[in-house]
Amino acid sequence: MPQVSRHELMLRPQYRLIVVRDIDADAAEGRSRAIEEAATTVAAATDYEVVIAAAQELTLVHLEVETWEGPPDTIEDQGWSHPLTFTIDLPTGELLAGDTFGKVIDNIEVPEGPGRHTVSVYHRGRDEAAAAAVGIAAALGAADGPAADALQLQGSGVERYLLRIWRPA
Repeated sequence: MPQVSRHELMLRPQYRLIVVRDIDADAAEGRSRAIEEAATTVAAATDYEVVIAAAQELTLVHLEVETWEGPPDTIEDQGWSHPLTFTIDLPTGELLAGDTFGKVIDNIEVPEGPGRHTVSVYHRGRDEAAAAAVGIAAALGAADGPAADALQLQGSGVERYLLRIWRPA
């Protein structure tokens, strides 16, 4: 099936949380459970949102969101994880993706509009980013602030998430 759109965002997710949800959905019900689950499984979902627990919050994380007309093509790049797949309701058919404090991509329109959609979450670079965060935290504690800045810049974008969204048949 053809890809419809692709959106990218670099962010430092507040509280290490990334969410993908309908722009108007109040997805608070079940969010606490999803956050707890995502802390051990990387991602989890409520009926209206997918929650991702980033590995760290000291460097920028790269988030990509793709919409597809149907099930997406297989990813050829072997660096990505196996997908974690969820089904969520999108009452308006318009998504936002980002952190819980407003650093988001919004106005992502899903093909075929409102309804139930499948979201597959892939990730890469989590272990490398977590290891880099340990070095950054040590540098932040040292008197040499520029070293921490350089490490943060070097680690930016290593941790990546790819979300693929489509309406199931």
